[in-house]
Amino acid sequence: MTLHVFTPQHDMALAANQRQFTSPKAGRQLAEELDWLPSLWAEDGDAVLVHDLQRAQTAIQGLKDWARDVQLLTPHQLAGRAITSVKPWGWDRSIVHDLRRWGVPSHVLPTDDTLDAIREISHRRWASEHLLPMLRSIESSVIGESSYHDVLPTWHSPIVLKSPWSCSGRGVRYALDATQWERQQTWASQVIMRQGGIMVEPYYYKVCDFAMEFDSTEEGIIYRGLSLFHTHHGGYTGNIIASERWKLDQLSRYVSSTLLDKIKCAICEYILPFLRHIYTGSFGVDMMVVEDKGQYLLHPCVELNLRMTMGHVALSLAERATNMPRLMAIEYNEHYTFNNYLITNDNDKNPNFFGDVPHPHDVSGTGL
Repeated sequence: MTLHVFTPQHDMALAANQRQFTSPKAGRQLAEELDWLPSLWAEDGDAVLVHDLQRAQTAIQGLKDWARDVQLLTPHQLAGRAITSVKPWGWDRSIVHDLRRWGVPSHVLPTDDTLDAIREISHRRWASEHLLPMLRSIESSVIGESSYHDVLPTWHSPIVLKSPWSCSGRGVRYALDATQWERQQTWASQVIMRQGGIMVEPYYYKVCDFAMEFDSTEEGIIYRGLSLFHTHHGGYTGNIIASERWKLDQLSRYVSSTLLDKIKCAICEYILPFLRHIYTGSFGVDMMVVEDKGQYLLHPCVELNLRMTMGHVALSLAERATNMPRLMAIEYNEHYTFNNYLITNDNDKNPNFFGDVPHPHDVSGTGL
């Protein structure tokens, strides 16, 4: 039996690197109210860890056309179960400690050495020093810079500051002028003190966000597909459920399919030796199209998410969806809910996703 666990606080747990980690209230609430979410991508017969059986059953019943036939288990029901593998949102010391405490056998859980390796590759510095330089060399229309600082840098131009381990919306600050930089120095100093350093990137004029999603398997790296998503103030707001053709049509307004194919193949080939024997599971590489001097350029590695992503969720749902494109979103109004809406535009049979899709509430501070 494969056990799935939704841990959206994973990125914050990576930063803390503690066996007993308590996330902020928003992360705990999201993890509890949407703990049933893996039923959307699990296989029939798998198990999903939930904390409130009735709430989870009600949520899944409302999405019966999308959810798989899974077994819902609470933590106190795990001991003695024939669990052969575990698929959390992401691996960190906290979830491994909890699973051991709940009776999941140690042989299906990663070792401390493996957790250390996953944490190292999840550090923004790893992608900025390994993946990004390699991808930048592919074509002149590919850009992107990122540097790691263990002391407070000197401000000289518009920049974006990022915590080494951080999740959507939390751990990202902007210093577009000297006044904003003055306001961010205290925060940046605290990040350096807690996490050992801080990432600094140029501020780019972003046109759109997207990602490429992959699976790391024992056989190698498998490309799963494109993820088109929205962010608002740095926080995740929603994904598109659509065919690959539709998503490529949207991106072709800015980036050639030939370049995207080169990027995809380069990631698969480059990252395989680093993940082999270390990480089996889903991962994604966030990218963006930026405008510079009237040209559209590709930033091929805004960040590497060595975990499950909402892009993977959208890809799983696209396999079952009949009416597409749809907007998939996690929305908050005192409680978290998962929703998806049919995208319609009477004036255009092929709407521009990057301009026409509404923005739901952002889910800042969660690793989605």
